[in-house]
Amino acid sequence: MSLLRKVSLNFEIIASYDPFDPINTTTNFPSGRQWKVYYTGGQGFSNRITMKIVVTVVNYQCTDAGLYKCQVLSSQATTHDTYPVNLTAKSQINHTNIIMSPHKGNDPYSSTNVYGENITLTCRASGPSSLQILWNYTVVNRTGENIQASNVIPARDADASSSTCSTISFTSALVVQLQEPGNSITYYCIVSDNGVEQSRRNVTIHIVLSSTTTNISTTTLSTNNNAGTCNTMRPMKMICFLTCVSAVMRFSILSFNYW
Repeated sequence: MSLLRKVSLNFEIIASYDPFDPINTTTNFPSGRQWKVYYTGGQGFSNRITMKIVVTVVNYQCTDAGLYKCQVLSSQATTHDTYPVNLTAKSQINHTNIIMSPHKGNDPYSSTNVYGENITLTCRASGPSSLQILWNYTVVNRTGENIQASNVIPARDADASSSTCSTISFTSALVVQLQEPGNSITYYCIVSDNGVEQSRRNVTIHIVLSSTTTNISTTTLSTNNNAGTCNTMRPMKMICFLTCVSAVMRFSILSFNYW
């Protein structure tokens, strides 16, 4: 009795068992691999017509995929083969965090950016050719998750090969212009395989209005000669600071300067 594996165009024996042979077991595992094999049956009255070969593939790899079958040699020196079983494999899925540009702040999952700013979110994943990258988003104080359908650069595959178990790299980018100052939006990069979600990464953007400093132009004030006041016509420069926080505008006078 033998277990065979198809290599190139032909089937090759990887393990065989003959209970009546002095050397009753043989193995032919792939180079450098330490598979495990277990044999039972074929001896004694109770199990002489029952034999079993169990092969455990240790540290399964893409190259182990393929066709396997059993073969039995009868007493009439004829062989009987089972129908081959196709053992499949898929490469492991890897999904990196979202890369945001420009990113402001120390938290990789959060950033505070200015209203009207253009933001690029980049998502990368690697795995089988059946992977897909999708973008969704949620807005604070609103229910439900929204599909981000516009401004998406589709996933691009690279390093493809003829093997069904090859690892292919995908990159997708989302370009948005920030709206709704005072709000926060969480974007999700979702990796799915054959329509089934496998993993997701997210980043939250807090949108604020920008802060600006404005110098008010010099003006001339009229004065009189009373004590404690100016006795000449002197120009005055007033420095002001205008701050916009969310949708609230604050105005404050920092100082008066005479010269």
